[in-house]
Amino acid sequence: MKGISAGKSAAVGLAAFSLLFFQAASCQAGQSASVPVRAESSVERTLLKTTTQSLYKLETTLSVYYDSATDEYIVEATACWQKKTSPFWAVAKSAEEFYEDSLIVTWENAKGESDLIAQSNDFDGYYYGGKPIWGRDSEGAPYGHYVLTFREKTGYLGKELAQVKATVVLKKREGAQTDFAQVRMKYVHTYQRAVVGGSTGSKGAWAFLFPQAEETQWQIEDDVVFALA
Repeated sequence: MKGISAGKSAAVGLAAFSLLFFQAASCQAGQSASVPVRAESSVERTLLKTTTQSLYKLETTLSVYYDSATDEYIVEATACWQKKTSPFWAVAKSAEEFYEDSLIVTWENAKGESDLIAQSNDFDGYYYGGKPIWGRDSEGAPYGHYVLTFREKTGYLGKELAQVKATVVLKKREGAQTDFAQVRMKYVHTYQRAVVGGSTGSKGAWAFLFPQAEETQWQIEDDVVFALA
């Protein structure tokens, strides 16, 4: 299921930390890491499903791999922003420096249940030019979600986010009765838009007008359903 919607932002995340991850500066959402996610895992991975979406200057990709050596499912949710210098009144469609964005991966159903159990999770990312992102994460494990919160731009006239990737390693729950599973990703873009405000005189007439900053957001959602081994 795919969708785009708007709403109020929510604070998510835990301790902040720096991530050292460097690659060539390009929009590379969806590219898989060339090394295994876990030390004991092999690189013998099979791509089960992948899906890509784009809106304005943002592109997202959700991919699920199966590692037959460890009997694990590797979920990679990636996003990238195109290089685009925009004025403050046009940041709805491009990366901006005032508010944090969020990337959310879920593998539970509406009842908060799942036939998959999280084994590990991690994320990395970098801005154009190679600077690693700062981010913070939170999790609802073993059944649930993994949430990242980060700045998609380094500052005013700074560098946009070339790639952020969340990786979640899942394993089929013992005794699971279903042959299929579902994972979902959501990218929430929060930005500041200018609205006209003012004050009124004693008789209710507008005394003066002035621009006001208002926090708003939109989001992209996507999911994949895949067969369990």
